[in-house]
Amino acid sequence: MNQAKTLRIGLAYPAQGYRRAHVLSEEHLRRMSPNIDIVWLRLPQEPALPMVARALIAADRLLRFRGVHADDRLPEPVHYFAFSGEWRDKQFQPNADGFQQLATLKLDAVLWLASEEPKPDGRWAGLLPLGLLSVDVNGMELVNTWAGAQAMRQNVPLSVVRLVDRAQLPPHVISTSVGGVASDALSRTRQAIYAKALALPARYLRAKDAGRAMAISAVDAIEPDHVDVTPTLKNVLALAFQVAEKTLMGKRDGRRWISQWQIAYTFDADLDWAQDANRFRRLVPPTSAFWADPMPWQHDDGKCYIFFEELPFATWHGRLLACEVFEHQEPTAPVVVMQGDCHLSYPFLLSHEGQTYMVPETGARGRVELHRCIKMPDQWELDTVLIDKVNAYDATLFFDDRFGWWMWVSVCEKGADSSEELHLYHAKNLRGPWEPHPCNPVV
Repeated sequence: MNQAKTLRIGLAYPAQGYRRAHVLSEEHLRRMSPNIDIVWLRLPQEPALPMVARALIAADRLLRFRGVHADDRLPEPVHYFAFSGEWRDKQFQPNADGFQQLATLKLDAVLWLASEEPKPDGRWAGLLPLGLLSVDVNGMELVNTWAGAQAMRQNVPLSVVRLVDRAQLPPHVISTSVGGVASDALSRTRQAIYAKALALPARYLRAKDAGRAMAISAVDAIEPDHVDVTPTLKNVLALAFQVAEKTLMGKRDGRRWISQWQIAYTFDADLDWAQDANRFRRLVPPTSAFWADPMPWQHDDGKCYIFFEELPFATWHGRLLACEVFEHQEPTAPVVVMQGDCHLSYPFLLSHEGQTYMVPETGARGRVELHRCIKMPDQWELDTVLIDKVNAYDATLFFDDRFGWWMWVSVCEKGADSSEELHLYHAKNLRGPWEPHPCNPVV
């Protein structure tokens, strides 16, 4: 961040509508740089959702979510500016005094954190050089506690999350991303969306300060489907019925069978899984766990192994196993390769300068680790921490003779789904230093 400039950012919130999400937004901005001056703008109290929608939201929160939630109401800031204006037709219209306040405050941008959007007005752009920023979820403002219901009603796995500059006429979509959807819980859906969405304004301001455009995501062409999910009695009851049905079906299915991943393998490269599935050999886990993330490896001595994750259902705390496999006989019993104080998965193996290394998924430790093989397959030691202080998952490394080492890895905001964004890193040497690509996330 440019140390010579202090950004003045207004955070707009409605009276009696100050939530933990507002605090989290401020934290994201302050982590971006110490040179951030936050100004709280208190809007008049906004129109409430219909009672039936509020009842469903409260019941969902009580039954489907435990712990601290971004929608939790908190005491308002001690110091704020009362932003003059009024709500008309579910839009906020500043009056002359309100626009004069903005001119006096000399803000660089305003982050809009209300349930309804501001009314388009050409005066916003002249007063806010970096924009009137808001985040919407399938076209509905992020902090609207009904946002997220649309994706649930559509039975889709992801919501469309957009960062929008509403100072522009028409409003300009700066960037588009996605947020996870829990089809049976609005509260969990919203918490997952918040984890990603609240970081978008800080990413944009960081990019602007560095003199570059915000990274363009592969989903920037996505437009949210505008399905009618306004919180009418009909729509609220439809969502309530859908959630109840999915919950009951999940309990029923859980009693009928075990949802379990297994591993199949073959030495015949010409076999087609769709046509010859019965000719594959299988690694079948015990009923108390699943096996996933298989990594085949042929060692220098010619022995072939499959490394994989074991995830016990009792703990959901993964560890890494391996077994030796053969073309014409049964595999050996799996042995524990690596286990520890955090979840482990995705045992990516590579060979470099005559040595075998592994990059296991250690996202719970907040870093990407390189482990060196001492004895194949079950003796390894930590060699180097490649990237520290990052929520990174499932790193895949590749060496290019022209450019050096590349790393593809899922990186997420704390609390967001770990598979939503792909980042790219580069290094001249395997042990680093590893530098992030300036266009992260690349997908």
